Amino acid sequence: MWKRSRGVLAVSVVVMLISAACSVASIDETPLPSPEVEVQGQTQHVTVTSHNAATGLKSTFHDTDADSQLRVVEVELSEFSVVLSQTEFEADVEYLFRVTNAGVVPHEMMLIAPHDNATTMPMEEHDEMSVSVFDADDLVPGATVEQIVVFSSPGETELEAACFVPGHYEAGMKTPITVTG
Repeated sequence: MWKRSRGVLAVSVVVMLISAACSVASIDETPLPSPEVEVQGQTQHVTVTSHNAATGLKSTFHDTDADSQLRVVEVELSEFSVVLSQTEFEADVEYLFRVTNAGVVPHEMMLIAPHDNATTMPMEEHDEMSVSVFDADDLVPGATVEQIVVFSSPGETELEAACFVPGHYEAGMKTPITVTG
């Protein structure tokens, strides 16, 4: 019985040490390369998360295979702001946008070029102009929606992450983003 108790104690200590290490790693503000771990002769890729203390949001690199990195962009929508974990993007790179509505009313998010008639244009035209649309029907309060986005613009492009629910854009619910490539 004493041997079993020592084994349980040892496992508990290992779990606590791993938890503590993960907590420390999650507050690092610089993205880390995705390390590889060999398990039973196979290479496993792991997820590394960095935390931006200024925004409180995380940027995650998840290496799905040796040649591909999926970059996760955390987005928080609320009354009346759009906060992204990063605002500079590269063309032809896959980004997983994880959009959370932290507000109390439905929101949407479009990745779209700024334009003069943003508040008067019909929604269908916004949809056609957008690089990506996260619909208000999906972004009810508390909801999180994920979508992979690849920007395919040559040169440098100025876009914005914006909410066009009536009155929200006018209230300042937009954030400029830049795509280079």
